[in-house]
Amino acid sequence: MFRKLAPANNFLTMTHFLGKHKLKAFVPAHLTEITGVIRYVPKDLSNEDIYKSITCDAEVISVKRFMRKVDGKLTPLGTIAVTFTATALLQHAYIQMFRYPVHIYIPPLLQCYKCLKFNHSAKVCRGSQMCSSCSGQHSYKECDVEKIVCINCQGGHLAISRDCPVKQQKMEEKKNKYLKPNRSYAAVVSIPAMPDPRAFPNLKPVKTIDTDINKVPYNAEQILNNELIINALVKSLVMLGNDKSSAPITNKRIKDILLSNLIP
Repeated sequence: MFRKLAPANNFLTMTHFLGKHKLKAFVPAHLTEITGVIRYVPKDLSNEDIYKSITCDAEVISVKRFMRKVDGKLTPLGTIAVTFTATALLQHAYIQMFRYPVHIYIPPLLQCYKCLKFNHSAKVCRGSQMCSSCSGQHSYKECDVEKIVCINCQGGHLAISRDCPVKQQKMEEKKNKYLKPNRSYAAVVSIPAMPDPRAFPNLKPVKTIDTDINKVPYNAEQILNNELIINALVKSLVMLGNDKSSAPITNKRIKDILLSNLIP
C-alpha cells in the first residue's frame, strides 16, 4: 500500500519486477470508481441505449437498470445504477438531452450464508457452517429442531429474516455510512408530497370581458403533435420528481418550471 499517488503509479509500471516476484499490482476499484442512482429514466431504454447516450463530467463504466419480479417475470423499473470513474459523486448526468440528478447508491447488506454473519460472503468465509433455523453447527438442510432461534439475536425468527434487530441495525449503519452528514435516509429516498387542496382557497368570481385579442384556439391534437410542448412537459415532470427541496408543488411553481422549459 502506498500513501502517495506518484510512487503508486510508478510501481504499477514495474512489470519486470512484478513478474519476477510473481506479484500483481492494482488500484482498488473503490478508490477510483463510484456508483450513483438515477431515477425516472424511461423504461423503454435499454442499458445499451443509456450507456451510448449518457453524458457527464466523468467516464461511464457501466449502466444497470433495477428490475422487479412481477408474476414470475422481471419487470424494468425507472431507476438505474451508473458506475463512474470518479472519487466523488457527480451532481448530475444527461440522458438523451435531459438532465437527471445523481443520487447516492447504497448497496444491499451482505450476509454470509455459511456463518450467517454480515459484511462478507460464504465464498471467503472462514467460519463454521451454522444453521439459519436453530443456530446449531450444521446446515439448515440437516436441521430437525422445531424451535427457531436466530444466531445473531437469539430471537424466534430465521437468521436471514429482515425482522432481525441486529440485521436492521447493520442495514442502518450501512445507510449512514453512505449518506452525507446530517441527512437522513428518508430525506434521500423521499419524493415531494402532492399539494394539499386546502392550501388553495376558493377565489371570488371576477367579471371578464370577452374579446378576440390574444385568444388561442384549444386543440388537443395540435398539442399532442407538438414535439416542443411534449418534451417540455416530460422534462418538467422529471425536474419535479427529482427535486430535493421541501417546497410545496403549487400551480405557480409548475407553471414556472414548464415555461422555463418551453422558452429557449
